[in-house]
Amino acid sequence: MGGVTVLKRLLILLGAGLMFLPSKNVDTNISMGQAATEVTAATEGTLGTNIFMAAALLIMGQMVGRYLFYAMMMISTVGLN
Repeated sequence: MGGVTVLKRLLILLGAGLMFLPSKNVDTNISMGQAATEVTAATEGTLGTNIFMAAALLIMGQMVGRYLFYAMMMISTVGLN
């Protein structure tokens, strides 16, 4: 159970850290045209990917935590400890 608890906390901390990680600003001198549009689209795509990854890590950590909660309650209720 100790390893699973560490996994839960690690997933939640990584997800929260990734969620609050500031997005990198691309510093370019291109102000208009197709190249500027492509740079903006690439930057927005990575930001969206970071948010989805953070949300996935948080949800997985919460699911592991829920599993731990029910597993510990079942053990203490049945008396297997």
